[in-house]
Amino acid sequence: FTGGIGENSERVRAEVCRDLTWAGFTLDADANASVGRDPGSPEATISTSESKGRLLVLPTNEELVVARQTHERLAGS
Repeated sequence: FTGGIGENSERVRAEVCRDLTWAGFTLDADANASVGRDPGSPEATISTSESKGRLLVLPTNEELVVARQTHERLAGS
């Protein structure tokens, strides 16, 4: 999960993960609820240890991506 809603909406993450149980993904409700509480650790794993895959919340920095792409474009011309 990333972007504004993915990073900030516990409810949306829970609803999406509820629909992923068929694939073996299991949400850790406590980990999901605690996302964003530790500003020193912006990335979070919100899946249980029994989950078939990891569910992650990752911060984005769209401004940095745009700045890098602009720099690359200008440097290449």
